[in-house]
Amino acid sequence: MGAKNVILIGGTGAVSEKVENEIAKLDITVDRISGKSRYETAVKIAEELGMDDSLFVTTGATFADSLSISPVAGYIEEPILLVPASGTVPAVVADYIKANQPEFPFIIGGEKAVAPSVEALFTEEPMRLAGVSRYDTNKAINDFMYENELFDETAEIYIATGTNFPDALSGSALASLYPDPLVLTAPTPTAASKQQIQDYSTPDTFHYILGGEKAVSSETLKKLFAK
Repeated sequence: MGAKNVILIGGTGAVSEKVENEIAKLDITVDRISGKSRYETAVKIAEELGMDDSLFVTTGATFADSLSISPVAGYIEEPILLVPASGTVPAVVADYIKANQPEFPFIIGGEKAVAPSVEALFTEEPMRLAGVSRYDTNKAINDFMYENELFDETAEIYIATGTNFPDALSGSALASLYPDPLVLTAPTPTAASKQQIQDYSTPDTFHYILGGEKAVSSETLKKLFAK
């Protein structure tokens, strides 16, 4: 790929010093963004990225909601902060929000994922995009983005398993270039996943399936695309 610089995300417990040293031996400049926890690491990334007028807050306890918002956050170059599901916000996260009040704050996920107490940290009332499950939250996010014309009706659609994170995480970076929606599906697709395919697909839509048969099987796709 001809990379000159590599950024490692997370501490040595996440990406080892051995990996860092092996990359450095290739005459590549290596930097690391990390904190004492996933929450502090997310803040460090936000500080590196900077914030314009939007901020997304989602749970750090599970992965699906943050993946669902990633294509949008990446496209508009706005940060995603993580909070525990307990509702106790780490000081480093609270301090960042208080010092960087966004004009348009978003909370991603229901109240069991991001407690109502988090809303009080913002001076502007945050918009919550959520559903009764990760798949419904995924639909709520994509519905909102289509309604506000951030997603084009002729866009590509990326489809990934909602039961694990690596494929959707990698694919969200690609989806963020345009941006395009990322649709999460269970092995037996939920109504929310199927409805998105029906609502957003046109004869010109190209669908990217992320991962192999064990991730998103042909049988899953038949059910997902069934009329």
